[in-house]
Amino acid sequence: MKNLVVIGGGTGSYVTLMGLKKFADELNISAIVTVADSGGSAKQERDEFGLLPVSDMRKALIALAKDSGDRRQEILRQLFSYRFVNGQAGVRGGTFGNLFIVALSNILGSEKEAIEEVEMMLQTQGRVLPVSLKTSNLVMEYKNGQVIVGEHYLDDFPGDGTQEVVNCYLLPPITANKEAIDAIKEADVIVIPPGDLYASIVVNFVVGGMKKALSKSRAKIIYMLNLMTKYGQTYNLPASKHVETIEKYIGRKIDKIVINSTPLPKNILQAYKAEKDFPVEFDLDGDERVVLADLIGTKRVAKQKGDIIKRSLIRHEPDKIARTLKDLIFEPK
Repeated sequence: MKNLVVIGGGTGSYVTLMGLKKFADELNISAIVTVADSGGSAKQERDEFGLLPVSDMRKALIALAKDSGDRRQEILRQLFSYRFVNGQAGVRGGTFGNLFIVALSNILGSEKEAIEEVEMMLQTQGRVLPVSLKTSNLVMEYKNGQVIVGEHYLDDFPGDGTQEVVNCYLLPPITANKEAIDAIKEADVIVIPPGDLYASIVVNFVVGGMKKALSKSRAKIIYMLNLMTKYGQTYNLPASKHVETIEKYIGRKIDKIVINSTPLPKNILQAYKAEKDFPVEFDLDGDERVVLADLIGTKRVAKQKGDIIKRSLIRHEPDKIARTLKDLIFEPK
């Protein structure tokens, strides 16, 4: 059995974990997720309930839920994904799964215990670990001097989103969850999934203790490049700069870089262009670490009713991720 750690957040982690759980008989999977979400239901969970934001943990739990074919199990998964389209503010737009984890945390007196209970309920084929047991705010400093405090601003960027990010940190500083650090120390392979470079990925590496653990890790590190740039985070940033940024914040070289080779549909590109987002430019010719593969789904992602947050329109496809990563995970370093 190999110890596999996935570090990220959002839909990128979700689809990656969905694919990798197919090899649960050969892998011990740990999903380390961000705790710096500050918009939507996360604000309520943080401010009103004093809890870590739940959404990324819930998505990881659902992704790792066992596909048993049991009708009750499938209904439970659907419940955890269900989003309320009616009701008062604070409920409308939220998910049953988030509310359930909040309620269970209050009943048990521990968010950690609540996550462990949900793992048993969903029969997850892996464990979900918050990167820290305390929450914080993502701070991003840009080349022109502007500063953004709070991950939620990045979906509706309030400044000049064409500017390059020059620094990223958390305020207040927080330390890593010991279980997350232990998982990294024991890892044979670490996968950094696709996702917003700073809001979903780097935000985990700036938690106290994470860079040190990653820089000392003997694990093979596999980075899956995002499909699109993101206005306010990676505008006009080519593949090489994505890789350089990751390596800066983990303190070591990436071993393999997985990049989608399939052109995106024109209608999808037009929709992204309207948001000032574009395909990540490939400029890694000759880099022996690069693995090119067909990784994307063929259909535009339909937005869930009641969802008020911007989501990606096209995503990596779990089965394609699984096939590509399996060869990299089990080959010698």
